Amino acid sequence: MTSMSLSLQRALDDVVQGNPIILVDHPDRENEGDFVLAAERANYHNLSFLFDHSSRLLCVPMPQKRLQFLGLSPVTDKPTKPGSCVFYTPVDARNGDTGLGIEDRLAVLDALLYDQVSVHHHDSRLSIPGHTFPLRAHPEGLLGRQGHTEGSIALVELAALSSAAVITEAWDCQRHRPLKGKYVSDFAREHAITVITIDALLQYMQSQ
Repeated sequence: MTSMSLSLQRALDDVVQGNPIILVDHPDRENEGDFVLAAERANYHNLSFLFDHSSRLLCVPMPQKRLQFLGLSPVTDKPTKPGSCVFYTPVDARNGDTGLGIEDRLAVLDALLYDQVSVHHHDSRLSIPGHTFPLRAHPEGLLGRQGHTEGSIALVELAALSSAAVITEAWDCQRHRPLKGKYVSDFAREHAITVITIDALLQYMQSQ
């Protein structure tokens, strides 16, 4: 059994405290950094930071069982891009505004985490379609797919939090593209954000 690295322990501490971290995938994949936040730790402050520095396409990786309970379905059963993540029906808060503001996003996250009825039930706090995208994690987690979706679920579960995360691309606002390579490191140093790679997380998972 391999001991947890300092960087992974720091990342988990941040996840527990509600601090966004950056999860970087392999250079052979997208080679980019996604912000990761535990869904149950989302608040106005940390979502504001994500909105300021991300693509603002908010996704919520979740287990398939929870998505099925909520009555949500995959956007497509036949993705044309091999290895792509599985997007589910995007959702809004039923009593929200446009679905794009932080208050609306917080209401959506709370409903995704805690609603006890299907989206089709009159007591549901969710409406479809919307602007926040649930994602289905691979049933085998990182061992089955080495993506940001699975990595974010692994992080929140290692942190002993609910199995739902918020992820969004860290964004290079000057170049209008995702942060990659050294730009991720530069941004992380500037904002004192912990960076962890999917490879490092996978190695730890495989050692357990």
